[in-house]
Amino acid sequence: YKVNMKDLLERIKDLETINETHQQLNGELRSELQKAQSENIKSKNLLQGYKKVIEELTDKLRKRS
Repeated sequence: YKVNMKDLLERIKDLETINETHQQLNGELRSELQKAQSENIKSKNLLQGYKKVIEELTDKLRKRS
């Protein structure tokens, strides 16, 4: 099995490109995940706020009855 230097250098270059692309995509995915987690927290907080308002309005209606 004979391997020449040109093929090895080309393979190294390909692997470096793959590695760089992988790192870039991983960073983008990490950023998107952080955005999604942030939106999820905002949604949960908003939902808690709505729940509290509904509970308060329900209490007021019950007191009127």
